[in-house]
Amino acid sequence: MSDDPRRHHYLFAHRELPSGLFRLGIDLVSAGRDGRLDLDAVWDRVGQTLPDHERLPATGLAVSHHLVADHHVLLVVFPAAQHPAEAHFAAMAVSAHDARVRYIVLEEARSVIDGTRYTVLGEWTEDGGHINYGPGPEPRTEAFLSAVRSHLADRSQPAS
Repeated sequence: MSDDPRRHHYLFAHRELPSGLFRLGIDLVSAGRDGRLDLDAVWDRVGQTLPDHERLPATGLAVSHHLVADHHVLLVVFPAAQHPAEAHFAAMAVSAHDARVRYIVLEEARSVIDGTRYTVLGEWTEDGGHINYGPGPEPRTEAFLSAVRSHLADRSQPAS
């Protein structure tokens, strides 16, 4: 049995959302804050590019706005992560000071040695690069937002 990420989940969390954030920036975050962002429709659109058997329901997909370390942050909760590299959460962040954009994710991971599950905190950059910050917090919103706060407060982190 494969433990690869499901394509629908992966493409939505690691391609579609960061691409949209880097393209639209504060406009995307404002749409989420104001309730004008329909992530279910985006999820469905990504699914339509895949064969029927690879499409997943949007069960659990949600978005909320938060102010975190002087950033407007859309917290995206994904359908339950089941395989390594699938995301539990994403923080779509735009600095209130300089409109700097960041896309930070908490991903599912599994030890190849003993199968133990853990999380990894990562970030996608505007050029499509991925930074692995190492082990992340448990997959709870408060724990993730705390980790995001630490990364957003550190001005030496990647700029987009």
